[in-house]
Amino acid sequence: MDVKGFILFFIAVPLIVGGCSRTEPGNPEVPDYPQSYYVNGSFDAPLSVSERGGLKSFEYYGSGLAIEDIFQYKFTKEDEGVRFEYDFYIQGEEAEGEVMLDPSYIDELVRLSDKYDLILKWDGFDESAEGVLDGSGFSLSMGFEDGSSISARGENEFPDGYRYFDEEFKAIIDKIAEEQGIFDKLFPKVIESEDLSFISIDFNTRGAEKFEFMLRPDAPNENIDTCKIRSQDDEKKLFGGETENHFSKKAGYSLEPVQAVLKKYDIASWNGYDGYDEGSDIWFSIFAEYESGERITASGSLAPENYGEFKDEIINVFADFYQKNKGGFYQ
Repeated sequence: MDVKGFILFFIAVPLIVGGCSRTEPGNPEVPDYPQSYYVNGSFDAPLSVSERGGLKSFEYYGSGLAIEDIFQYKFTKEDEGVRFEYDFYIQGEEAEGEVMLDPSYIDELVRLSDKYDLILKWDGFDESAEGVLDGSGFSLSMGFEDGSSISARGENEFPDGYRYFDEEFKAIIDKIAEEQGIFDKLFPKVIESEDLSFISIDFNTRGAEKFEFMLRPDAPNENIDTCKIRSQDDEKKLFGGETENHFSKKAGYSLEPVQAVLKKYDIASWNGYDGYDEGSDIWFSIFAEYESGERITASGSLAPENYGEFKDEIINVFADFYQKNKGGFYQ
């Protein structure tokens, strides 16, 4: 072979070998199979999870600045069912543990995986956005009974269909949380304690009122306020037209009047409420903590039952509180 022929041979061989490892022989219209599908020197492996069969494990992790973006889910197929291990946040509260599920949940994961072509479109995805210091990321892996696996991960970069996959996956989690009572354990509708130790309430109406109130009997240290009142527009009138942003570091405030209103309207029954309406003009948030460690948390733009009556009465309680204690406030 002359020198020219050797050079042509040297160039052609890698092209042929490389082509065989990236494109199915005889089907040039389907390029770039995931590397996991180049099995035993061929592309005979199925291109869907259902065709492949034998799903053994499914792990999905998330990270981000918002606490709700941080989660860990793991499904493992066992003889007695599906072991589900979880660690995620609902309304700022951490849900962590494990439960046994019906085997049908493996079928749910297979269906979802096929719908979004996780093998063909996701397997091997590993990308990060350059120059982005904060944001969110994910990691997903699936293990099969034959010992093989697929995986994908990204930091501020996501594969095709990620948003819709994530929404449908979270719907499965919501279904599990309801079936297993995870939500009710985090947000009991009955509070045993009578000793309210902290309250924070916000009421907002688009283009009108804005009211924020925080109160505790004692602060952790002298640099932290025991009370905060912010009242604007219509709500300001209830405070004699005096308040805008007022704060206090005085210790010993009583929360009994506030607790009486929480009990009157059974606000504990709102615990975990998260109702939203895109067309609503209101937004509210309530967080109450007791000496026992029990908590009430509720928020949304869709008013729960008795919302208007509760709002009016609790704001009047705060207005009375301010008038009686305004000597201890500063701006």
